[in-house]
Amino acid sequence: MSLLEKVKAWAEKAGFPLEMRLRKRFAQAGFDLAQTAFLDDTTGKYRAGPDIAAHRSCVLPSNWGGELRVYVFAIVECKLGGSKPWVVFMQPQGTGVDMVQQLTSPADDRKLVEAVTYPESRALFEPLLMRNQMLVGAASVGYAITEFEGSRDRSPPFDAIRQVVDGALGVTREHKRYFGQPEHKSSNIFAATSFVVTQSPIFTCTLDEHGKTNVQEADNVVYVDYRGQGQAQRMHYIRICTEDYLSSKLYHLKEDLQHTANALAQVLKNHSSNLPRGAA
Repeated sequence: MSLLEKVKAWAEKAGFPLEMRLRKRFAQAGFDLAQTAFLDDTTGKYRAGPDIAAHRSCVLPSNWGGELRVYVFAIVECKLGGSKPWVVFMQPQGTGVDMVQQLTSPADDRKLVEAVTYPESRALFEPLLMRNQMLVGAASVGYAITEFEGSRDRSPPFDAIRQVVDGALGVTREHKRYFGQPEHKSSNIFAATSFVVTQSPIFTCTLDEHGKTNVQEADNVVYVDYRGQGQAQRMHYIRICTEDYLSSKLYHLKEDLQHTANALAQVLKNHSSNLPRGAA
């Protein structure tokens, strides 16, 4: 086998064609694609970020002559998967995921992101909630995920969830670090909604009212919650879906992220009088 053939085989086995197809589709749908490398605060070194960081943004003039800047990212981790299905174990019941809980952001952005729960801010999101598209919480959320007949001590789906949360925090912190410099004269919010895309079939497992197991193949996005460690130590909500499903919903996702960015920018503007310059 020639070196060219070896490189081609490696690229295909590593899943780069899946990542490249999705990047192309995100670009065609009108997203802006960001550089995903970020500074790891633990090691002090730069590391590779998530497979895809696509965003929509909103920039408004501030009351003090600078800018109010909001970026909302779709962070995507691609996993080839294969013949082994992924199985998500669902909570018995759920009341849906709150809008704010679906957004991952640096710790110093949380106060403003959570301001969308204020009554005067909640109305900004009502059109989005009524549309019931990609950013609206599911009726129930998975509490565990595994690969069917896979290894219990190293589950590929769980590894992907951990990676996408680390990537979402890394990308948002990196943008925060850059735009937080005094020369930018901006107050900022950076938030992300995260996806794990797989080519494996996805199944959900629940118990019915009689306590019997009910297994179904998912034809939609499946939510999984994840309690992070360290700087990611709070609940994160990850969407698990197939390549075809995400590709079919990209225009809806773009509209949802743009609406979210616009609403967060208005929240930031409403609260900017209490902020020092260059802070958020």
